[in-house]
Amino acid sequence: MTQNIKIAVQFFGHLRTFKKCAVSIQKHILSKYDCDVFMHTWSETEHSTQTWHNLKSEIKTLNEQIIQQIELLYQPKMTLVEKQILPEDDTLIACMHNKKAKMISANGMKFMLKSQIKVNELRKQYAKKNGINYDIILMLRPDIYLYSDLDINKIVKECNAVIDYPARYCVGNALKKSGTCAFTSDMLSDVFYLATPSSMDLIVDAFKNIKFEKFADKLWTPENLITNILFKKGIATFALLYFFNRDFEIIRGSYCGKEKRKRFISFKLSHKTLRLHLFGFMTKNLVSMDFHIVNLFNIDFSIGKPHAKC
Repeated sequence: MTQNIKIAVQFFGHLRTFKKCAVSIQKHILSKYDCDVFMHTWSETEHSTQTWHNLKSEIKTLNEQIIQQIELLYQPKMTLVEKQILPEDDTLIACMHNKKAKMISANGMKFMLKSQIKVNELRKQYAKKNGINYDIILMLRPDIYLYSDLDINKIVKECNAVIDYPARYCVGNALKKSGTCAFTSDMLSDVFYLATPSSMDLIVDAFKNIKFEKFADKLWTPENLITNILFKKGIATFALLYFFNRDFEIIRGSYCGKEKRKRFISFKLSHKTLRLHLFGFMTKNLVSMDFHIVNLFNIDFSIGKPHAKC
């Protein structure tokens, strides 16, 4: 165990697949550092607002048994469970990054940020009462499954050495083996990030009055809007070298039908490229090859854990 830094791990949002993911978080973070866990969640395990995907876990009402499971898995210092009271009206936002093909709920985004604000308050209350100074705050959802260690020591060392302004450090959404991407975007930056306590307080304070409805006609992604708002308040966003589909993934719910089939075989033909992937449920990538047919057609073939795509 690394004991020279003190970490507050702040879980927020719906529990979803928390039992499946807890063992990986314990292995790659909680067992390696001196951590205090805090949790804010909702009285139902899954959201009921509209979002861009259909992968939802079963909606359950939190009961004493689930609360006991949380205590057993995480031993949180403080836990707060609240009921979502959904307003009668809602604005559905068409995100431009997917050509407005999918709609997301403005209320759903507000509840996500509210949960982050609430869990941050729990940590502040506990720290003040017990005279604890945390070195780093880790904010993440309970449905994050980790595949590799997150070197928080290195993050803290680098923060202390080169960063002298408010900043958050977010997981990366893409890791490409080829050079087709110019940069890693800020997608997923709202579900898994780190900051110093002072920066985290500034971050969640900026979340309190975001009006997603105002940007319904010109929103690229909610993450992009949040990054822009933080930037205007002098808070920088950095992408960690910790990547979706390599170092972690989101376990949204049980796979069924098409999604279940895709865990075994998936294929996609686009832009003169055929992507064929086998056994995506595996935790390691066994084979990864690109074939080029006279510079006219590409075949991207892999077996095992997939590489992330832009």
